[in-house]
Amino acid sequence: MAWIEQTKKGSRKSGGPQYYLQGLGEAAKAILERRGQVNVALWTPYGPVCEGLVAVSRQVGSVGHDRVQNPTRGGSIADRIAYWFGLRSTNLERVEADDFCLGQGRHLLLHLRPRSAKAFGGRQQKLVHDDHPLTIVRGHLSRPLHAQIEQLQRQSRAELT
Repeated sequence: MAWIEQTKKGSRKSGGPQYYLQGLGEAAKAILERRGQVNVALWTPYGPVCEGLVAVSRQVGSVGHDRVQNPTRGGSIADRIAYWFGLRSTNLERVEADDFCLGQGRHLLLHLRPRSAKAFGGRQQKLVHDDHPLTIVRGHLSRPLHAQIEQLQRQSRAELT
C-alpha cells in the first residue's frame, strides 16, 4: 500500500506543502520512473475523478522524491481528498492509498484510492468506498444514494409538518 506524506507544512510562502509519494507498487513505480510524470485518477466515494493532479518522478527536477502536484493550482491532493470525503481539515499529514495504473499511451493513469487519512494533531480516519457507487440494484443500494434518499425523506417530513 502506498502513502502520501506532507512535507514543508509550515512554508505556505514558498509554494505551500508538498506531498511525497511513498511505497508505490513496483508496476506503478516503474511506469512513473520511465515516463517522468503520469496523470492521477483520484478515487472518491463516487468513483475515480481526474482533476489535474500529476504524479512526478523523483528523477524530474531537484526535489529528489516522487510526489503529487497540481500544475493548474486547483488545490493540492489533500484539498481534493478533504473535499470528496468531507474531512474537516485539509492539512493532512498522511494518506494511505491503494495504487495501480490503468490505460495505455497518453490515456495511462495512476489511480490512487485513499483508504485512510490523518490530519496533523488528529487521529487516523478510515475513508469508506463503495465498489458500485450510484447503484440501485437488488441487494445493493450505494451509500451516497442511500444518504441522499434519507435526506429527501427528512425534508419531505419537515415540509409536511
